[in-house]
Amino acid sequence: AATSNARIRQVADSMGLFGAASADVTKKLIEQAEATARLTGVDQNQIKQAQASLLTFGEIAKSADEMGGAFDRATQLTVDLAAAGFGSVETNAIQLGKALNDPIKGLSALSRSGVTFTEQEKELITTLVESGKQFEAQDMILKAIEKQVGGTGEATANATDKLKVGFSQMAESIGLALLPLVETVIPVIIGLFDFMGDHTGVVIGLGIALGTIAGAVVAVNVAMKTYYAIQKIVTAAQWLWNAALT
Repeated sequence: AATSNARIRQVADSMGLFGAASADVTKKLIEQAEATARLTGVDQNQIKQAQASLLTFGEIAKSADEMGGAFDRATQLTVDLAAAGFGSVETNAIQLGKALNDPIKGLSALSRSGVTFTEQEKELITTLVESGKQFEAQDMILKAIEKQVGGTGEATANATDKLKVGFSQMAESIGLALLPLVETVIPVIIGLFDFMGDHTGVVIGLGIALGTIAGAVVAVNVAMKTYYAIQKIVTAAQWLWNAALT
């Protein structure tokens, strides 16, 4: 979860589209991914990976800060396309990113992957792009795909997958809460590994010593068990002897 969230934030920062609002945009996208996961049963980290890929395409990334904008619709379509049998969430993100970033070239790639457009739609999209109406062209592409597969992700989600997502998100919430503690301990562990690498002689000697101690402990345990077993035998023999005398 931390890696997926950090990936979105890093790409948002590196694209330089949101300035000081990058943290807010990242938070919005994470919440969208997790909400979509709960509805569709698709792992939230797959959706976050798709969002990070879409963010690398400047023309579509511009709308990432708009609730329900082109970016959000594209994110949803990566899941719907996968549910309808068109590749994976991640590959769909790349295909959609290319198509929305450069609609004229991208239409061919989408058509090859199985998403169809009429000749009239293709001509209108080309005209819109050449007229500088990139947003309108993107909207037309999204509407055409939504008409074909919109809502498929939610419609085909089963209870088991939704339950898995629920448990996964609960576990991630706990993990993220504990992460600061883990990050405090990790440098100490890494330091220990570095020390062991630099002082192999000491480590080997310590290992031999511990092995010797462990062997001695095992030997004592065996001896004690044997002693207790003999005690039981002697006790039983004494009882038999006493019974015979009686």
